[in-house]
Amino acid sequence: PHFFIATLRGPVDDSHPIHKLVSQPFAYQISLRLLDSAATTKILSKVLGKDSEDVQTLGQIVYAKTGGNAFVIGEFLRSLKNQQLLWYSLQTFSWTWDTEKISSQTDVSEDIAELILKNLEDLDLYVRIVLMRA
Repeated sequence: PHFFIATLRGPVDDSHPIHKLVSQPFAYQISLRLLDSAATTKILSKVLGKDSEDVQTLGQIVYAKTGGNAFVIGEFLRSLKNQQLLWYSLQTFSWTWDTEKISSQTDVSEDIAELILKNLEDLDLYVRIVLMRA
């Protein structure tokens, strides 16, 4: 058995190659909507183990920068961690972030592939070598 995930940013007509794949009896299609600001904040609350009120400002920033795209939110959070703008504090035993720097310095690319490549570039050299050979 194989597992394949495809993402699309809009409707496709019958001539699109992905249409032939998703029309197969074994294929499942799930349409996801963009998250709103409240849902983005709720996800951050759960992921960071904080009350919604504590992550309200961060949630608004993340929503504004990602447009509520759940995949981009995950990649953006990974990017923030890699840039040390989001970190786990061993002093407070909780996640901490720099709201001002996240708001002013980070930029989310419209191209998701570019964001993923940026995260791959931040990986340790040995990890990148293993991934290239996989």
